[in-house]
Amino acid sequence: MSKVVMMFEDDTNHGASESYAQVQIPAIWRALVTVDRILTEKAQEDHERDKTIENLKENVAHLAATVAALQRSLNTIAAELRGMEARR
Repeated sequence: MSKVVMMFEDDTNHGASESYAQVQIPAIWRALVTVDRILTEKAQEDHERDKTIENLKENVAHLAATVAALQRSLNTIAAELRGMEARR
């Protein structure tokens, strides 16, 4: 539960008894809770996006390591083939 929601619940449980506050404050709280919810969702989306980007970076690093290993293997095979041809 976010701080805004907890403050809202605390405020509404102890409530302001002024007539103006009874009309205006709950509406302000609802607006703040809505903004807080939207920002929380956005932060979660950003976190998920950041995690996805990090995972993609790791995958690219693994692919680069695999390609480097493949290149070394191909270089070794090519060197062996050249050696075999030279011995003929």
